This record gives sequence, C-alpha cells and structure tokens, in this order.
Amino acid sequence: MYHAVALILQHLHRLLDEVAAERRGRKPRNQPKTGRPRLYSTPSLLLFRIAADLLGWSLRKTLNYAEQEAGAWLRKALGWEQVPHLSVVCRRLHGDDVRRLRTRLWRKLRRRSLRQGDLRVLTIDMTDLPVPLRRKDPDATWGATSKGKFFGYKLHLVISRTGFPLAFRVTPAAVHEMRPAVPLFAEVVKLADQKQKAELTYGVGDSAYDSENLYKFWADVCCGHFLCAPNRRSTPEGEEVRAQGPYRKAALEFWKTDLARRI
Repeated sequence: MYHAVALILQHLHRLLDEVAAERRGRKPRNQPKTGRPRLYSTPSLLLFRIAADLLGWSLRKTLNYAEQEAGAWLRKALGWEQVPHLSVVCRRLHGDDVRRLRTRLWRKLRRRSLRQGDLRVLTIDMTDLPVPLRRKDPDATWGATSKGKFFGYKLHLVISRTGFPLAFRVTPAAVHEMRPAVPLFAEVVKLADQKQKAELTYGVGDSAYDSENLYKFWADVCCGHFLCAPNRRSTPEGEEVRAQGPYRKAALEFWKTDLARRI
C-alpha cells in the first residue's frame, strides 16, 4: 500500500509543478516574495493531506508515522527534512493558499480526465457516507438508500466509461439523488471543449434518476440519451402522472430496445 501511495504522490507532485507553472495571463514575477520564508511549501502540505486520506489516517497519526524511520519514504515524497507540528499543519491547511491550489489541481485533473476518458457513456451514482452519531455532526442528516436508513452524507459522482471521475458533490443524506444530477452533468459539459461535447452520447444511472428534467437535459443540452430503469410508483395513478412528460416517454421507449440494454 505504501508503494502505491508513493507513486500517487509522485504523479501529483508533477501535476502540481505544472499547475504552479501556469501563469493564467499574469506576468512573471521579477522580484522574490517579501516576508519570512516558509519552511513547508503549500504543495507539500496539500500532498500531505492527500497522503493522510489515502492511508485512511488522521493528521496526527500521519505526522507521527512520518517522524518514524519507517516513514522516511513519506518525508522524501513531501520534500520534508523535518516534520512540522500538528498546529502548523492544521493552520496552513485551512488557509486560502491551500484551498486555491486544491481547486486548481482538481480542475487540471478533470481536464486530463476529459482528454483521456471515453465520454461516450457517462455514469452517475450515489454512495452513502455514514457518520457515527457520537460525533454530533451538525451538518449531517438522516437519509435512506437501498441498504436502509443511515446518518451522514451522500457522495454523488459522475465518471467516464473508463472510470475517470469527472464531477462530484457531497450533500447531506436527506438530499435526494436527483437534486445534484443535472448540475453535475452541467459541470462536465461546461468543462468540455467542442470536440469533447460531441462525444457525449449516453448517460447511465439507476432508477433513482428517472426524472423528466434529466431526460430533457440530455436531449437538449447533450443531444443524447439518458438511460435508467423505470422508477415504478406504488399506484397506477402515480405512474400515470409520472409518465406525462414527453422526454420520459421517449426515454422509456428507447429503454425497451436491445441497444439501450447493452449500454
């Protein structure tokens, strides 16, 4: 596991160097920055945060491991001669410089995913992120999935056919899957260029995404089809009301074809 984390950090380090080299229309700095120099760079702190998440450890446990002899590979990957104090790491991680760098890194990863991923089929799904009740998280709520009720959050994710993540959103558990679905697909469309937009053909989801708004978005904006199993209502009257939309009617007819089932 440590070898895999080291390879990921090495790859991300190269991406962060590319991000730092992007001037984004700004003139190059002729004079060095003033003020006290920082011992720990912003990219190294962001990589440390990512390493802790990959290892599944807390910040304190990851720092303690980095101080040990076994953690020499982590110090080398981060470019640290000595390990900072926990208070320094927490203060810097909550700063605007780390937040801006994390946003720029995520955008670069998404652009690379659009270039390398197969965009003919985009898949959307949700997974539960339970939170122990003893934590008393004020932002977490009760929600339900096919596995039952739980307390916490939901992760909504859109991936390409080859498995590249293209857009995600974390919501309280009470938020239905359909609410962030259209905004997530809209993020992918906004980020793609004209050639990549032409590749968008099919969207795939489970029956929770059976919605007129999502069918309409794929037909009008993406010029494609969204495929999912029909979400049957408990009463015939409810199914009749749900089937009134023209986009849903066309999608359900396409769902019956062999091509849709293969996709």
